[in-house]
Amino acid sequence: MKGEKIMEEPIVFIDQLAGADPTRVEREYGKINDTEAAKRFGVRIYEEFSYWSWRACAIANVSMVLATEEKLKETLYELVCEALLMNGYAYKNRHGVLDVGWKHSVLCKLLEFRGLKARVLRHLGLREARKLLEEGKYLILSVKSKSGGHMVLVKSIDEGKVTYNDPWGYGGENVEESLITFGDRFLGKGLAAWQF
Repeated sequence: MKGEKIMEEPIVFIDQLAGADPTRVEREYGKINDTEAAKRFGVRIYEEFSYWSWRACAIANVSMVLATEEKLKETLYELVCEALLMNGYAYKNRHGVLDVGWKHSVLCKLLEFRGLKARVLRHLGLREARKLLEEGKYLILSVKSKSGGHMVLVKSIDEGKVTYNDPWGYGGENVEESLITFGDRFLGKGLAAWQF
């Protein structure tokens, strides 16, 4: 593996909390008392912002890809609603785990409906992930987080580090993490997207 940057064009960064003022966030997964951020997120009912923004990491990553390709016309909440209409959120899995997250197949559909190719990736290693980046594909990968699962948009992988956009916000653009630490958190799955 060499150390060069893989993604040539800058990726548009989108924050899943819509730039909410951190002083107006009661607690993680709690109420966000920021009406301007709620408007940017696109909710019609204010309470929806405090619920869905915490769960919108995958949708924010899809939005980053679409915005970079100049295909994003919707708010984060509009994409959330579209994915929900496709039964895209797993509220519970077969093992009884609650609040599992977004189904990768539905995320691919959101991208495909807007003119991109996309495919779900399973049993993926970081070497294979790097090859996909070298082919010019966008790479949204699943990682462990404090609250369970999370998704990030990986921009480069080299021998020492992984660079990615983390939609969690608050400094989430161009995050650098050691390859070892990222590898320990990486769940071996995600999705790739690219232009035809």
